[in-house]
Amino acid sequence: MAANITTALFCRLVAEGRIIFADDPVTLAEARFEDSKNEPARKVLWTDAAAIGTTVGVAVVWKQDFDAGLQRFAAPGEQEWTEHYLVSRVSQGSGSGEQEAVWMALGKGEELFVPGTVGDIVVYTDTDIQSMKSPRTINGRLNPFGGPATKVAVRAVELALKGFTVEIKACPGHMAIMGNELADYWARRAIGLGHPSYANSAEDRMRASEAVRRRDERKRELAGLQAAEEFYFVTAAQQRERQTHPNADTTTTLTAAATPAITDATPALTEEQKQQQMEADLAELEAFVTGNE
Repeated sequence: MAANITTALFCRLVAEGRIIFADDPVTLAEARFEDSKNEPARKVLWTDAAAIGTTVGVAVVWKQDFDAGLQRFAAPGEQEWTEHYLVSRVSQGSGSGEQEAVWMALGKGEELFVPGTVGDIVVYTDTDIQSMKSPRTINGRLNPFGGPATKVAVRAVELALKGFTVEIKACPGHMAIMGNELADYWARRAIGLGHPSYANSAEDRMRASEAVRRRDERKRELAGLQAAEEFYFVTAAQQRERQTHPNADTTTTLTAAATPAITDATPALTEEQKQQQMEADLAELEAFVTGNE
């Protein structure tokens, strides 16, 4: 499809508001108040890139629900920041890396929608978006080999033709906007760049690092609640089994309790018999280990 996208089609989709490029002062101000909530009809993603020489790291971050097992224990509407980052195979500078990150974000945005549904895909970037607004053309068509900025335009058209609204918005960099700071953090992590390269970046990294720490801590907390619930139900089931079969071995597991016919047919062992059985098992294990040395 990319080779058949005409410049006229691209311009028409922009004029109709199905592809939006925004870098005006109002957009820059609004970025500070974007809550980034992942909603059924609107996905918000933040992008950034970092470079050491010609080695470029690119990152995309967004919010989404915890996995199904943990989401039940989360607060209503609570979501976690999620990231995708890598070392670029094509970009050789931070500028092209920024554009590649936007291209990645558009693809990820589509993936976040329930199959068969469409809506708004909003991508924030702190790079200049003019090159994406003016993609390279050849013979009246978007040039599929015109570089990462043109690839962004091509993907935006493809999404718009599927029914999505694509918004590529500029945001101020290093201005305490969490989505931007996290994207910068993970882009740096992709290339092992742990130390800030300029003054205000140190505070950005500290905030992002703390946000990641809190995210991971919250997931451990929710996992603990999930484990506690599972333990409660297993314990309750075992208690019911003891009440139903009072003569059964109290050490019977829930899995074993699922076969009461076998359990009932075997008389419960006395404490002396249990001790003898344990000693016999240990002796058998010791003989096995010794024989294999």
